Amino acid sequence: MSSWKYTPVVNVCLQILLTVGLGAVLGRCKVVTMGHVPILTTFVFRVALPCLVVKGVGVGVDFYSDAFIWEYIGAFLLLRAVSLIVAVSLVAAQRSGVHGIGAAARADATRSTVGDVAVVWLNFTWISTVILGIPILTAVFGSPRLGQFYGLLAGLSSFIFQLPFMLGLFECHSLAMELKEASGLVDDDSIVVTPEKPDATAAPPESSSTSGTAASSWRLILRRDVWGRALNRVARNPVIWGIAGGLLISLSTLGERYLRPSSYEYVSELGFFVDTLGWFGDTVSPVSLFAMGIWMQHQGRNLFAVGAVEISLYMLAKLFLTPLLMIGLAKMLDLDDRSGRAAVLIATLPVSLASFTLGDQYGTGQASLAANVAVGTMLMLPTVVAWAAAMDDANLYPV
Repeated sequence: MSSWKYTPVVNVCLQILLTVGLGAVLGRCKVVTMGHVPILTTFVFRVALPCLVVKGVGVGVDFYSDAFIWEYIGAFLLLRAVSLIVAVSLVAAQRSGVHGIGAAARADATRSTVGDVAVVWLNFTWISTVILGIPILTAVFGSPRLGQFYGLLAGLSSFIFQLPFMLGLFECHSLAMELKEASGLVDDDSIVVTPEKPDATAAPPESSSTSGTAASSWRLILRRDVWGRALNRVARNPVIWGIAGGLLISLSTLGERYLRPSSYEYVSELGFFVDTLGWFGDTVSPVSLFAMGIWMQHQGRNLFAVGAVEISLYMLAKLFLTPLLMIGLAKMLDLDDRSGRAAVLIATLPVSLASFTLGDQYGTGQASLAANVAVGTMLMLPTVVAWAAAMDDANLYPV
């Protein structure tokens, strides 16, 4: 008896939701607590994920011969670049309003223009390419190697391109908040308030940050100390080191020649190295999803603190418009069927819990990010199946 063609995808989505649910139930029963979440996530992002990246990129990817690899990476790079432009435009349009949402945003002492842009950008494209992408693509293609291949490559641009710029925006927001607090202001993201009638006898300002002209937080983006702090955080990120190590092993062809079992030059005595990386790497998804469940239970009603209209608009953008944009980018870059399907399905996935962690660290956007993580995860199963079925009906990127 033949099974429904989407059964493997449904099964892995249910497995994901069950793992999240287990974390939530055990958190509710006090078997585990929110105090365990930082320990679990630290293990994932400082140990398990770098190991997965080194193995996946260093051994599993051949940058010299794998077809469509650069076009596939480029599709996600363009997706994040376009989403940044959209985020800037949306925040600018919102804040230009004299009344309503725009006035409220400018009057909120915890928000800045650059901070709002960073939050919107996170909500659009900080996709869970690895934690969710790898198991789902493994089910789609029936191959763990292909699932890991496409999931990891989709995440490269998030760490190499989006993370540095994201941290730069958040550091600008942090500095803007410090300057506003020092000035005692709650007025958009202006550093100072322009006097209605400037005093002709007053001494000239010492610097642009204390001048009579309102200084938007956007002007802080030109400061070298802001980017110094952002790049310092990027340089200390173990995943970045994992990517660098993986690229070095792959581009030097050491991985393809000596560490890949299918190679005639394979050195079996080095098998322990690859196996150990894989051993730790295999824990990334289950541990992360279990920690997410604990976090969701701890958040409780705070997961739905934003209005129904706002979260509905975010879901429309994330689960419908973003995959639609990816179809256009895949067509533009002429991706093959397998790469195109992988790109579109990853674009349908919800944002990662790491997006909330980033917003929380900088004290902005926690409500919308939490809601996006929670609601997006709940809608993941019908969204992925619907997009897969729609592509099959349209004969788009058949596999």
